[in-house]
Amino acid sequence: MPAAFCCNKDDLAAREMQTGISYVDFDMCARLFSDAVFDSFVRTSFILQDGLAENDGKKLIVVTSADCSVVEKDIASFSLVSDFYFSRIKNTGICACTFSGNKRGFLIDLGVLLHTYADKSRLHAGRC
Repeated sequence: MPAAFCCNKDDLAAREMQTGISYVDFDMCARLFSDAVFDSFVRTSFILQDGLAENDGKKLIVVTSADCSVVEKDIASFSLVSDFYFSRIKNTGICACTFSGNKRGFLIDLGVLLHTYADKSRLHAGRC
């Protein structure tokens, strides 16, 4: 996993060449997150559903900070993401969704449903 990533599409393309990480664009994300409130989304609390420990080979969803930066060690510090969970997913492939409008990014887990709240609206993670 890269130490950090940026939501700029050119940067994402370059990062994909360097890391082999697959990225999808805003339109794809909009379909995956059709019930999301993108314009008002802010980084808040995270609730991971049970089952991550059995989710070998899957991908963890992570919301970046407003400037689209996230460092690897921060993933383990998100609410309810323990060191044990982190150790199980840190070496797996990551798929990042790019939101060109609000400059926020997502790393998407294929098997774990994550809920977060944006201005009291529930956001459901989709499949990438």
